[in-house]
Amino acid sequence: RVTAKEQATHEECLTFLMDQLTADNVKALVQDDSPSIDMSEAKQDSGADEEAADATSVEVAASSLHWRNRLLVAWFLTSFVDCEDLLLDNPAISERLWNTCFGLLEHEMGQPLQRVAVGLFGRLLSFALPLEARLAISLENRADATSYASNRKRVDLSILCEKLEDEAFCKVLGKAIAFDHKEDTSVGGGHQAQWSAGVEEIFRDATSNVASRSLFPFQRTSRSSNTFKVSHAQMLESLLLLLGKGKAEKPSQYFLDFAKEMASAPPSEDQRNQQCTSAEIFGGVCRALLQISTSLEQRSELWKSLLLPFLEDVIPKIPISLAGAYFDSLRFAIHFFPPSFFYELTAWVIEKIDTSLWQPKATSEGKSEGSEELDESQIESTNGSVGTDGFTNQSKWLYLANAILVELDEETEVGVLCQLPWYSDKLAGSSIEPIERTSPVDDDLRKSWNLVSGRLLPLLLSALGHPYESCREHIAACLFRICYCHRKMVKTSMATGRYATDSKSEVLENGETDPGTLVIKKLASLEISSDVDTFKERY
Repeated sequence: RVTAKEQATHEECLTFLMDQLTADNVKALVQDDSPSIDMSEAKQDSGADEEAADATSVEVAASSLHWRNRLLVAWFLTSFVDCEDLLLDNPAISERLWNTCFGLLEHEMGQPLQRVAVGLFGRLLSFALPLEARLAISLENRADATSYASNRKRVDLSILCEKLEDEAFCKVLGKAIAFDHKEDTSVGGGHQAQWSAGVEEIFRDATSNVASRSLFPFQRTSRSSNTFKVSHAQMLESLLLLLGKGKAEKPSQYFLDFAKEMASAPPSEDQRNQQCTSAEIFGGVCRALLQISTSLEQRSELWKSLLLPFLEDVIPKIPISLAGAYFDSLRFAIHFFPPSFFYELTAWVIEKIDTSLWQPKATSEGKSEGSEELDESQIESTNGSVGTDGFTNQSKWLYLANAILVELDEETEVGVLCQLPWYSDKLAGSSIEPIERTSPVDDDLRKSWNLVSGRLLPLLLSALGHPYESCREHIAACLFRICYCHRKMVKTSMATGRYATDSKSEVLENGETDPGTLVIKKLASLEISSDVDTFKERY
């Protein structure tokens, strides 16, 4: 907006739209108690003046709006607001925007208007976060940072910080996120919601405002769950990043507590969406807290005290059909982060696999006398419990390990460390020298890789004959990821002038450093021979 008149017209439009929405949140109760209000009597009242009568008229008109009209007004407001409305030249506008959004989230529980309010809330966050980041960068590059900060327009986040101190509002926001999913047509006869003309289009447009568009996942491995919404996790990440380190801990705990409740949701038509919401909350909270933490010690303590206990409690509760949601959640939480950021998670998942994964018992004694097949006790797991529930949990841990292996990729660090890609010297000729990677990064990657190749790989090779098909599929996926990651590490190391097969590389069985060689040898040893007739004996 160039002129003051354009700005004034814009603010008048915003005020009009918010008047239509905010009056209904509280004043509708008054209308229910006294449905017939005589405006002439209000004007004749001894203590009422003309302004009070006009205000009463606006309140009654607003509260009498049909829900479709209010939905349309909220959609207009979401599309009409921009980043300049959050600045403090006119603090009344930004304050009313936040309060209007909070009121819609709290008073329109489970209603179509709440889904549009989620889009409005995400749009406000997407405007506020770049403004704060832009100011921080400007202050770092200016010598007169103090005077510049005092004269620079700031985003007023006091209302947001105060609201998130309330645990009840954090639960309201979590329920609104759960409601912002498509209906589960697998229950209730498979009927889909039938909205009036244009309502679904409003929902679709509001959903696009929840968070900015993302290329996640950047790797070729696509998402595993169709229900998991990356935009919800992004919105929570932006919310906590706006609060900062000192004010994000308490809301994070509120959100994770609510996510535990959602993971234990009883059977209903909303159960799938609620359990998927718990994965979205964890992904957003985890990613934000990892960025807020400034040292490896803080991140290690964060994993041990908050994030890993959450996974310990939630993963056994979720059904195997929703394990894909936590697969995507973990990937989003650690996407493009160095391995040192999630080393504790890697070690924890491998420990879970070590203590629960089925392993064949030693068969040196061979068959029992007079029997042609091994007893059931001889194929039971030496670690975990045998049965559908035990195998289901094993499948979940293997699924999570696969998610970690997808992100444990050296190629992601080439970009995340703000270094030139390994192919830059080829494209630009000989003018650019290959950039040597810093030793701490190499050590972090090698530390995680040695943990995977030294502990996880032998467990997977021993459990190739797992009796549960889903576990066998996840074992195969993990083995592929290990081999693929190692091959890419070698190629990238050779392209950048470093070799992965140096003295620090992990030496596997029989002096091998390539896990693919061990996998091929193990598979080749399982070929059918004339002396072995049964499946149990081969494994």
